[in-house]
Amino acid sequence: MGLELNAIFARLNDHFKKQVVVSEDEIKVAVDGEVDKLDAQTRKKLEDELQGDLKEVLVSSIVSSPISVYSPNLTSKRNYLGETFYHYPTHEFLAEELEKAFKRMTKIRSVDKLDVLHKVAGALLNKSGYEVVSSNCQKDLLGCRELTATKTDRKLVVFVLPSLNFAADYAEEMDENQEYVIVVPIEKTPAPFIQFCREKAEEFSGKKIQIWVVDHEKETVNPFLGYTHDDDLYRNFENAPLAARACRLYGVGKDLWVRSS
Repeated sequence: MGLELNAIFARLNDHFKKQVVVSEDEIKVAVDGEVDKLDAQTRKKLEDELQGDLKEVLVSSIVSSPISVYSPNLTSKRNYLGETFYHYPTHEFLAEELEKAFKRMTKIRSVDKLDVLHKVAGALLNKSGYEVVSSNCQKDLLGCRELTATKTDRKLVVFVLPSLNFAADYAEEMDENQEYVIVVPIEKTPAPFIQFCREKAEEFSGKKIQIWVVDHEKETVNPFLGYTHDDDLYRNFENAPLAARACRLYGVGKDLWVRSS
């Protein structure tokens, strides 16, 4: 293998060793970044030598069939919240490293999705009689969208997040006298919602908080946690009574439930 390929593998090894555990999405982003640095002639030369698309060959080398002793060897796998993550066979890591990897993965996937969630949530609030103003989310400029929704004497502060796994990060700074809404997308599996109910929901106890779940393909919204006193909002959810029962299955305190009738 050529010096160019060995240099790519060295930089990828440095990156992955810092992250400890990574998703396939993160591997692909790192590989894309390295390959896109190459000029057309060097890339073609490597693809001729490897007999395939360079990005695909490198990803395969990293996660399943190393083509060089210099290749990152992330062939060990771990499932977390319905997703597969990769790590070096000799590396030990804590559960918090998996959570960090999951959050990085959701940010990678959320670039376009956040705008859709923002639009759908804003449309629901407008339809329910709210005046909606968008603003920068100071806590996380890239991984969050923020809305302020007002209606007569009522004000909602809305955070649009790429995953439910980020919700608890916002609990501590919430004013107990302010109403908040956290908007998140549906997930590939129920696992993130189950984990949230069992481990994170009580962090919002005593807060005026609702969590809404958006199906970005259907552009519909359902409540997952919290109680809305606004009948207009309640009527505009896709199926509020059905959604309200989900978190109860996992033992969340009744003060956090959405009303069921």
